Amino acid sequence: MSEVIREIHDKMIRRHPHVFGTTRAKDSTEVLRNWEQIKAAERRAGEKQGNSKADDDIPKEASLLDGVSRALPATLEGFQLTRKHPVSD
Repeated sequence: MSEVIREIHDKMIRRHPHVFGTTRAKDSTEVLRNWEQIKAAERRAGEKQGNSKADDDIPKEASLLDGVSRALPATLEGFQLTRKHPVSD
């Protein structure tokens, strides 16, 4: 149990340097951009360590939904989706 708590604690610290570290963000957009960069780096590190799932060997098409967490509140998820695909005139 303590290992799980430690992992969650470390993840919170790692993904929120604007709260727990010295990184400063001027607005929520910058916080989200930093958060996505941190998550992408974590995914790359996991791939290098061989922490991929069995179906990760299957090539996947790029999607507009890539990088938008399904765990976000619906309003924030919708906001991130609209930022990823700007409306054209």
